[in-house]
This record gives sequence, C-alpha cells and structure tokens, in this order.
Amino acid sequence: MKSSNEYIPPQLSEPRLNAEFSRLPSVLGQDDLFRLSQAIRAMPNYSMDEMTRLLSTDRAPSNWRFAALYCLLVRARHLRNFNDFRDLVRQNADQFSDQPAILAMAAEAESFFAYSTHDLKSVIEQCRNALRRFDGVGLKLLAAEKLLEVAPGESQEDQEKLLAEAQSYLDDALARYPGTPRYLAVKAQVLARRRRFSDARGCIADAIAREDSTHSHYVIRLAKYEAVRSEILLFEYSDQLSGRLKDAVRDFEQTRGSLIEIVGLLAAVLALVIAGTQIAINVRVAAGAGLLMVVGAILQFSFLGYSMLLGRVIRLSRFLIAAGIALALLSGGVFFVLRF
Repeated sequence: MKSSNEYIPPQLSEPRLNAEFSRLPSVLGQDDLFRLSQAIRAMPNYSMDEMTRLLSTDRAPSNWRFAALYCLLVRARHLRNFNDFRDLVRQNADQFSDQPAILAMAAEAESFFAYSTHDLKSVIEQCRNALRRFDGVGLKLLAAEKLLEVAPGESQEDQEKLLAEAQSYLDDALARYPGTPRYLAVKAQVLARRRRFSDARGCIADAIAREDSTHSHYVIRLAKYEAVRSEILLFEYSDQLSGRLKDAVRDFEQTRGSLIEIVGLLAAVLALVIAGTQIAINVRVAAGAGLLMVVGAILQFSFLGYSMLLGRVIRLSRFLIAAGIALALLSGGVFFVLRF
C-alpha cells in the first residue's frame, strides 16, 4: 500500500492524455513529446486549468509537471499567444534544467521575437547548442527556418554553407518522420535557394498533397505552401534572367572588343599606308621594302598587345603564330635595310 504522504498522480480528465502521461519516462525525449503533441492536437478542448494546476503542484512528479508545461506551450503556440509562450518558458526554465527539451523550447520562445539579423543569428546559435543535448526534429526545423532567413545577407560561399546546414537538418527530420508537410515545405525553400528547382517543386507539391485537410490551420498552411511555390517560381525565373543577362553582357563585351579591334586594325592599315607612301617617296625600293616589313612587324606586335589589353582570350597557338610572323617580318626587314 502507498503511504499517506506519497503523492499519487491524478487521473487526467482526458483518457488519451492520461495514458500518455502515465507512460512518460523521467527524461522526455523527442518521441515522447511527439506522442504527447499528437494527443493534444486530437483533443483541442483539453483543460488548460488542469495543466496549470499540475504544473504548479510541487509534489507532482517532475516529468508530469514538465509534460504539463509542454501541453500549455503547445496550446499557446496553436493560439499564437507568443508572449504567453515566452513567459511560460522563462518562468519554468530553471526548475526543468534537467530536461534537455527545455533548451529547444527556449530557442523557440526567442525565435518568435527575433527580427534583426543579430537576433536571428543568436537563435541559430541557441538551436545549435540545444541540438548537442536534444535531438529534436522541431528544433531542427526551427534552425533550418532561421538559417533560411539569415542566408541571403551573407556572401555566396557562406550562404551555401548555411543552406547546406539547413538541408542536413531537414533531411534528418524527414528521415525520422517521412512525408511531414511542414518539413517538406521548408526543404523546398532550401532547394530553391540552391537552384535545384525541379526537386523544390516536387517537395512543395508533396507537402500540399500530404497536408491534413482536417487541421484547424489547414487554410493558413496551404496559403504558406502556395507562397513557397510562388517563391520557387520567382527564384527560377530570376535565375534564368540572370543567366540570360550574363550571356547578353558577355556578347556585348565580345562585340565591343571586336569593334575596338576593327578600329585598331583600320588605324594600323592607315599607318602602314602613310608610312609606305613616305618610304616610297624618299627611300630606295630594297631598303623601303625592308622598312615596310619592320613597320608591319611593329604593328603586328602592337596589335597583339592591344588585344590582350582588351581582355580578349588569345589561344597560345594563335599567339605563337602571330608572334612568329611578326618576328619573321622584323628579321626580314632588318636584313633588307642592312643589306641594301
């Protein structure tokens, strides 16, 4: 028989919830919280007063009181009472420090009020620290969502690292609970940012198809999924336009370079004609031929340097051929000048 001083856990008014409480271990893990949340969602009218009384009953088992706190947090989140959510966590964090899941709850509480980049990064760091003690899929989803918000403001290299981290969290969550719509939707966003548009479209379509139409937030969630689908299309079109713009700029640069080269070539031809005319008037034929060859070699070298200054890519074989021709002209011209 139990002594009169021994506390006997109360029978909760909801049988399913009572059954879940009765099977709770001393330290609640991810699966325990998941089953508890499923039970809560199945009975939206469970007594808040009952959970509040249980949380404040010092003689009640610690795991029961922590479970009561979790039930209150689930209800606050469901009703979007984020101030109540944060207050509950802050008021009870110290007494449940032995429960690793409280770290996830603390990170979630602060995330509701994280608007600046600094605050978002602080929440991400909280999630990373919490994940060292508590392997929670909800915590991984939260970390992935905040990484998505921070990534656009980082450099391309850092952005890719953050997105890869976010995808790893989502892959872990989906491996544990396959086909969960919310995880699929966030993964679709990550894939779109990483330019895997086909996979992203598949993820969001799967999320829409799997969402529970009986859920009280079904319309809200569906609207979010459609927004994600629009975001994927926007990123895809933006990527295509960016590619086309790069091609257009490259074509423009090539055309500009070609036009400048043509102008340079015309100037070189004009210089050669003028020099040839002056040489023909004042110099003997043999020596004049040599001088023209020297001028031609100089113009050839100048034109090679001119092309390289424009940033044009010159193949080594073509460069060597052009340089060889210039050297041959220079050598022949010097020979004729000195010989005749």
